[in-house]
Amino acid sequence: AADAAAASQSVSALFSEHDRELRDLLEPLATLTAAEQEAIGSAATAEAVGRAWEANDAVLRTLLAGRLSPTMALPAPGAGAAAPPSSDQAAGESGAAGYASAAAVIAHLVRDWSDEGAFSRMRTHPPVLRALAALARSRRPTCASSRPRSNCSAAAQLRVLVPGAGAGRLAWEAAQRGYRVEANDASSAMLRAAHGLISGRLGSTSRNLGSTSGGVGVAEVFPRVRCAGGAVDRSACLRPVAVGFP
Repeated sequence: AADAAAASQSVSALFSEHDRELRDLLEPLATLTAAEQEAIGSAATAEAVGRAWEANDAVLRTLLAGRLSPTMALPAPGAGAAAPPSSDQAAGESGAAGYASAAAVIAHLVRDWSDEGAFSRMRTHPPVLRALAALARSRRPTCASSRPRSNCSAAAQLRVLVPGAGAGRLAWEAAQRGYRVEANDASSAMLRAAHGLISGRLGSTSRNLGSTSGGVGVAEVFPRVRCAGGAVDRSACLRPVAVGFP
């Protein structure tokens, strides 16, 4: 119960900090005179930033609903849905305050679950997956006759722990190859966002979250809304990125 309460407090703090950041971001506009505000179109700037912020907030609130914990089991294909982050583990967030921020969760969602993050994934995921494949090939499957044939492959008998799993893409890719995977992370909010996305939470509300390309469970987020583009011209900072389950 104490762990659940701590996790709930951490996500409440995440959203409180998210709200405060928006106020801080727009505060410089309030220091301008009416003439200056009109000259630079500050009202339009504030409105655009506010809409982007609300879109990020809506995605986060959808994905972070439910229990939080730093461990999640991902089954191999055909073995059922991903198990929610386990409540058996402590859900401490010590030392992870910045990492567990709204900005960090959005950034990890973009890296793991958008086309924009494909280059980063291609540089880091294939070497790990090749190493797992080599390890699985080196092991001779041992399986009791009573077990289903699908559980007797070399991959199915290899248990994989993905520490620092972030938004869960590498863990999911390993599970898709038949491994029994457990993902964990210092931030229970990060892992809950991963589980929410993998389990299709965005799909049920994607219309309300600015879905793009007609995709199921695809939502627009704005990872650069905090960028140092200045309060006058933030067009580059307000480019949306579509995130969603493949």
